[in-house]
Amino acid sequence: MWQQFKAILRDIISTISKRIYWLIYLRYIKKINHKNELVIFDLDNTIADTFPYLQNRNLKEVYSKVTIHLGMANILEECLKTKKKVIILSARSFKYHSITKNWININLSKIQEIPLFLVPLAEDKLPYLNKALEHTNRITYYDDLSYNHENGKVKFYESLITQVKQLPINYIGYNEINYINNIK
Repeated sequence: MWQQFKAILRDIISTISKRIYWLIYLRYIKKINHKNELVIFDLDNTIADTFPYLQNRNLKEVYSKVTIHLGMANILEECLKTKKKVIILSARSFKYHSITKNWININLSKIQEIPLFLVPLAEDKLPYLNKALEHTNRITYYDDLSYNHENGKVKFYESLITQVKQLPINYIGYNEINYINNIK
């Protein structure tokens, strides 16, 4: 009984959190006009070198200690310097928001505050991209859209990648990100 209650409560909190992030995103995205370029960055295995730390399984520790990929961090910093609109859109549990935000503030926010939006699943990023397209047609999206690195065989969100590639955005994916981060 207690386990069922905890599961229901967790689902309710997740649904509410997902809705709150979406509403904050809508308010943010409405400030962007068609003249602005929006640059969207993923965190894990894009800006943050997450997978080597995942064997730990303590995500709180992983997300607070993960190292940065300097190649992608330099691109993000250049985007901020040139006054492009920048956001981070990452698939992480909502309970890691404060740890994630703290990591961003320490490692990336040297120029200005960077809005952070978390979604529970990689597929949940698609509505964010589609909504952004209603406000600007100049979007660059950096996201490896991969998983399972820590188990030695990288897998990809193939269906999501196909959908993203059909959008009128500049999508920078796994191979390009690895090149930027100088990963062989």
